[in-house]
Amino acid sequence: MLARFTQMIAQMFRPRSFVGLDIGSTSVRVTKFRRGFTGPDEVVCLHEDLLGGDSREASAEAISQRLRGLFEENLLRGVPVVVAMPTHWVFSRIITVPFTDPKKVSQIIPYETEELIPLGLDEVVFDHTIIDVTEGESTVLVAAVPRDRMTQYLELLADAGIDPVSMDLDSLALFHFYRYALKELAQDIVLIDIGALKSTICIVSGGKLRVIRSIMMAGEVLTRNLVSHLGWTYAEAESEKHHLTVPEADDGFDVSDPASKTLKAFLGSLTAEIQNTMRAYETASGLAISQLYLCGSGAKLKGLSSYLTQRLDVKVVNSLDRRFEVAQKKGDLWNSDYASSLGLAVRPALWGHSVSINLRQGSFSIPHRERSAKQKSWMRLAVGVVLVVGIGFANFYVDYSIKETRLQTLKNTLRQDFRTAFPEVISVVDPVQQGRMALEQAKKRLEVFGHNDPAAVLLILADLTEHLPADRALEVNELIVENTKVKIEASTDSFESVDAIKAALTNSERLAEVVVSDARMGARPGQVRFRVTAVVTAE
Repeated sequence: MLARFTQMIAQMFRPRSFVGLDIGSTSVRVTKFRRGFTGPDEVVCLHEDLLGGDSREASAEAISQRLRGLFEENLLRGVPVVVAMPTHWVFSRIITVPFTDPKKVSQIIPYETEELIPLGLDEVVFDHTIIDVTEGESTVLVAAVPRDRMTQYLELLADAGIDPVSMDLDSLALFHFYRYALKELAQDIVLIDIGALKSTICIVSGGKLRVIRSIMMAGEVLTRNLVSHLGWTYAEAESEKHHLTVPEADDGFDVSDPASKTLKAFLGSLTAEIQNTMRAYETASGLAISQLYLCGSGAKLKGLSSYLTQRLDVKVVNSLDRRFEVAQKKGDLWNSDYASSLGLAVRPALWGHSVSINLRQGSFSIPHRERSAKQKSWMRLAVGVVLVVGIGFANFYVDYSIKETRLQTLKNTLRQDFRTAFPEVISVVDPVQQGRMALEQAKKRLEVFGHNDPAAVLLILADLTEHLPADRALEVNELIVENTKVKIEASTDSFESVDAIKAALTNSERLAEVVVSDARMGARPGQVRFRVTAVVTAE
């Protein structure tokens, strides 16, 4: 689970677009593949013919010029390129080693490789990939290419301004294509790419790579045979070849027709090689391959699929020409000629899920590749740390902003409520502290009346108002409510009114022990001043 998660994270930092470059003897096929994260993948197919007129072989300079023009015209510069090393240039073997630990497999491969090739290890560049693991052992594909071949191939690409990020095998390109486009259709299948100079065979069983092989028998052999047996020019033979029709069985060939006879001989040899390869695998494994996918320019002979179905006793997988219609944005319409180039282009998208070979090793690796890999790892780590810190800071800032906004809103609300409750306060600096001070002052004022509860004072005043006689003149100069006592200093018009006021207060149920004292004539004529004290009874 952790390994899968690590692969997903690493995949996010890989380029989304790759170019698969398939250089043949007569044409170049390029597929630009772009991974789609939310929508469909994008596929762009391009090709460039290398030969013209009666020429049979393109020079290295001509190939470089065509490649340079193709890449510049279609804005492919800067897109990572995966290229195939022709299988017939490579020493390749599938071997079994008694280890399942990839580290131990890597340690033993150089010794195994030395026994399989006719050259010394210092004369070749080699790589390996584990294609299957069973109990206690691993099946490994080993590939080695002479250093002079590698130098020659890289120089050709460098002249075209191309520095491939990886060099795979053209036979493995078929397996990558299978993994991307055919895996859901077939688990046991033989893929055959018939090109101009060679035919490539890839056998898949149980969804895993089993056999790869390259045979030097393809469309060019048929063209040369037509030139030799019919006396045609090379251009005539190449043109007429595409008009030949292959019957379903050998008895359908017209032996009196030199062209049909030549075609029969060619197909007999080609079919025998394919059949021997399949039968050898089936005999060794005890399994049967019953399906076939045919691709490459040489596979366009009319009736070839039906002929191979009859001779090899296999079922041909339906054409995938419409499989990539949604993915294609521009370029040529996809057809089976682009199977290898598409397989190379999708290989990085299958990273971690497919076998792969990269012959750019040692001194042929991309300059400073090892150091760059470490630098990229550190850069990815740094980017990850920056992202985490950035996300943390953003989260903190958003949280702080929300709290600050809420605090400011509460402060503004508090100021408004304070101004409403205490309108006499002009300057509001600290509403909380000022509110506390205002409440303390209010409490002190209430204590003057002997009660902290304003409601109790109001009840006493209401009781006095109710019992004081309305028909007597009364002027209250001072009213004090202190603890349980009520003190009143007032004036009226006569001593008789004083007695009437005392009698009225005595009738109150809230007041007891009503005493009138210090009754005397006032300074004005007809004025009598007096004091009244009473006790507030408990309810």
